[in-house]
Amino acid sequence: MGDFNQLPFKLDGYYQTVKTATRNNHTLDKCYIRIKDAFKQCHQLANLSDSDHFITHLIPTYTPLSKVKPTRITRRAYTEQNCEDLKAAFDITIWDNLVSADDDIDKRTEIISDYINFCTDLCLPQKSIRMCTNQKPWITKQIQEMIGHKQDAHKSGNRKLYNKLKRNIKNAMKLAKENYSHKIQRKLAKEPAKAWTDIKKISGLPTNATTSNKPNPFTSDDLNTLFTRYEKPLSEKPDITNNISTAPPLEIKEETVLKQLKGLNSRKGPGPDGLIS
Repeated sequence: MGDFNQLPFKLDGYYQTVKTATRNNHTLDKCYIRIKDAFKQCHQLANLSDSDHFITHLIPTYTPLSKVKPTRITRRAYTEQNCEDLKAAFDITIWDNLVSADDDIDKRTEIISDYINFCTDLCLPQKSIRMCTNQKPWITKQIQEMIGHKQDAHKSGNRKLYNKLKRNIKNAMKLAKENYSHKIQRKLAKEPAKAWTDIKKISGLPTNATTSNKPNPFTSDDLNTLFTRYEKPLSEKPDITNNISTAPPLEIKEETVLKQLKGLNSRKGPGPDGLIS
């Protein structure tokens, strides 16, 4: 895959798959593969950032057995206005009218909890968010809509609108990254555990540690036995007379020592003992 527009020879056994223009009306970027008809379609998409080459989307003929589908998560809309509405709802509440003096503590707790949940659902509505596996956490709904409008402008050939949306997306991405950076810094000061989870998500690391289903061969008793094995008194003294070596005593001659000293390289630096190794 690359810029093969000036290729001086033919690649035997390879097949060119890019059929659309990659820069203006010319097909400059090509993709050669060894398997014929490995891709069934080739779409042209808008270019990235300041590049003057279009994106080429190759759709493979092979369909994987399993695909990672986008997931949907539910979050509450914690906007400033919604939080003020919830606070006002609690301020005007007459809490003594919710429970009676004859109610026990369990019933009072259930009534107050249900009322708090009711006010929360009323003032902080939940919304469903579609999350893709490769979606960056700082990508907002507004940026996604702008990217869709840019693709539509590219298909319609409106270069003026396309360039305008391209600049707007670049500025919006920069602002979104700065806002997400400030959000991580605030979490580090208040909730370090959640902040490190977001940092792992940015860097591509798994957020949940994988645990093995295999049983642990070591227990606390085994560790205690291991570390206290030298503190236990011996029941009987071992007989070491049979382990004494019967080798002859070591004999060091003056000639051998002088021969080794003369063989040392005097250009080398001495070690901690002042001798040259």
